[in-house]
Amino acid sequence: MKTDLRNLQQKYGEQESAAGQYMYHGVPIFCTGGIHEGIFEAFQKRNKSKDCAILVLGSGPGAFERRLLDHGYTNITSVEFVAEHFMVTGTKFFPRDLNQDFADLGTFDAIFAIELIEHLENQFHFMRNVRSMMKPESVFYLSTPNVESGFARIKYALTGRLQYFGPGELAGTGHITPIFNHILRFNLDQNGLAVAKHFTNANVWSKPLHYKNILIRMAYVAMFCVSACLPNKNTFEISLFEIVHKKD
Repeated sequence: MKTDLRNLQQKYGEQESAAGQYMYHGVPIFCTGGIHEGIFEAFQKRNKSKDCAILVLGSGPGAFERRLLDHGYTNITSVEFVAEHFMVTGTKFFPRDLNQDFADLGTFDAIFAIELIEHLENQFHFMRNVRSMMKPESVFYLSTPNVESGFARIKYALTGRLQYFGPGELAGTGHITPIFNHILRFNLDQNGLAVAKHFTNANVWSKPLHYKNILIRMAYVAMFCVSACLPNKNTFEISLFEIVHKKD
């Protein structure tokens, strides 16, 4: 039986809107703090023109578009699976299932997929579509939950469950596709793309080490100490990627 991703996203959107704690100028943001801000700051450093062609995939209510519009960007295309989530005017809007082909939307100078790819069924199909929409000087911003931090690796060793991809996330948020750094980079390489910058929204230990329950906090401190011995560790909460065409 095919997973009802639309129903999962509908329920998730309703839960996030009801919570109403994280917004940009009244528009709910369906992700944790610092992601929109970090990606927007990186994009601004690219000095793209205000009328450059921008595509936002998996828009949700449109908080990122609202941020772009407020900073003078005028040529924005928005794509969202659950059309009723979207609440911003001033962009070209298309309701689309991004598990299907979507390259017919055109070509763009900047493409954003913020907290989207983990909800899709096939990261390789998704990247092929994105690649065909990128101009030679285009930039692509991607974010996804980091399943390879020291915290995530210890949690998996103790529980056998990936961080952000436990039963609650599968059923509650539609997190169905964990993205591993080496597989993503292989995917990009197959499409002539490369990571120009890998950064994050926050340190993954910033919340657990401040947990109010002293026993739980002590357990997290022990995990933190063990993580110091892990090879190839990182402390990223969410992985943010700035992606461009490979240099010849």
